[in-house]
Amino acid sequence: MIRTFFNGLAITMLALGLVFSQPQPAFADRGSIPWGNWDAQNMPEIFEPAQNAIIAWNGKEEILLLSTDLKASKPTKVLEVLPLPSEPVVTRGDVATFAKINALINDELRQNWFGGKGPSETRAANGAAEVTFHEKIGAHDIRVVHVLESSEFEQWIRDFFKKEGTGPQQISPVLLATIEQYLLDGYHWFVFDVVELGLQLKSNDAIQYRFATDKFYYPLRISATDSGETNIRLVALTERGLSRYIGLPQESIRQAHRKLPVEKAKIVDINQEMASLFSGETISVQSLRIQGNLKSFDLDVLAR
Repeated sequence: MIRTFFNGLAITMLALGLVFSQPQPAFADRGSIPWGNWDAQNMPEIFEPAQNAIIAWNGKEEILLLSTDLKASKPTKVLEVLPLPSEPVVTRGDVATFAKINALINDELRQNWFGGKGPSETRAANGAAEVTFHEKIGAHDIRVVHVLESSEFEQWIRDFFKKEGTGPQQISPVLLATIEQYLLDGYHWFVFDVVELGLQLKSNDAIQYRFATDKFYYPLRISATDSGETNIRLVALTERGLSRYIGLPQESIRQAHRKLPVEKAKIVDINQEMASLFSGETISVQSLRIQGNLKSFDLDVLAR
């Protein structure tokens, strides 16, 4: 059925048992499908109050290190969906990268202050890169799927749940409509990730994605199935900084500090693969903040 369904389907399954010794960062923005014998009236709500990501983009390729805090209104397994513009290489992320990039940004801001840049930079340094993580969720079961036939997306989901022995599942019409729009916009790669949630807020293990894209990309539309307010923190590493926003309007994105030109060697010490995307001696670093209700985001972060 899968062959008929996808006409050249490419599925890569990665079983990543990620174990770290203390609470660490999680995943970025994805759509969620509660997994269990739920009817429409009793479907658990999925909450994603914090999202954290480091995104390195050189104009052709992006490396996205993702992390989110998650909880559910009832204990449940969740199948999460992440749309991407091209086939990703998926690897385990180094959770220490978040703390290291935070320390680098704060150090650069302090140096700018002592160099006479002004008090506004001091205020940014005090809170520009603070991230708090919770107990990690645990191992991921990740599938990367190339979708060629949009009409069969829902059937693949149902086949997956049937194979797992869970029977018919309720799939949000909002999610299906959002997936359809992604496909129409040329996003044909989807990452499926299984996690278990409960009432307690937890953080996913960090996962890193590398994929081709001609635009700086962070998915927001897919979050329409989740509930509540969210606080999104993005650290952008680019050649010269982001200046033109072509998705979510720039007025919806707050910059925590001005663009920081950082020596490439300092980024190498934090994440060598991200640094390898850039040929220049310096890399522009920006901290972006987005806040709002998950259901209100109808555009992705797209920029150049």
